[in-house]
Amino acid sequence: MVIKMIKLDIEKVRNSLLNTNINLDKYQNIMNTFHNTNVSTDTQFQHDYKIFYGMYRCANANFCRIYFNYMENNKNGGINFEDIIKYMYDKTNTMQPSFASKLLHTINPSKPILDSRVQYHLKLKTIQSQNTIPKIFKYYEELVSLYDEYLKTQNATDVINIFDEIHKNTNLTAIKKIDNAIWSLGAKPKIKQ
Repeated sequence: MVIKMIKLDIEKVRNSLLNTNINLDKYQNIMNTFHNTNVSTDTQFQHDYKIFYGMYRCANANFCRIYFNYMENNKNGGINFEDIIKYMYDKTNTMQPSFASKLLHTINPSKPILDSRVQYHLKLKTIQSQNTIPKIFKYYEELVSLYDEYLKTQNATDVINIFDEIHKNTNLTAIKKIDNAIWSLGAKPKIKQ
């Protein structure tokens, strides 16, 4: 991935944040519950998390059991994206960069989430499932650097201010506010065949 500068269209962000349900209550419930429950056994937490992050579509029961056990065992931090990718690949023989980033974000909300909307709206090359762990880790590290640089810009400040005007008193990290703004812009349009 080549590092590019992010610049979101402020009016599109404002309109999309005003007109899109970004499920802040569900997100905040997940984050508030996370440290107060055993996520490896709390089926309500797991259900809410899987619904919110779309895990029901592509993660089987074994993957989820391993995922939530790992989340519980590492909820106090000390892990990074590469640790998660390696562990999950070793245990499940699958690479799920998006779910790895969501697990890391849950533990450390200042880390960005990697998903198809982020890739689409930031015009990033899509991660291929056949990529190696080092390539996927490098991709994520570049995404972190991209956000770090973006947060220094006036455009980021404007997006965060708009988010705060529309969604008051959320206590979200700057990264999550930007993520919600990007998410609100919508998914990549499907190609009609």
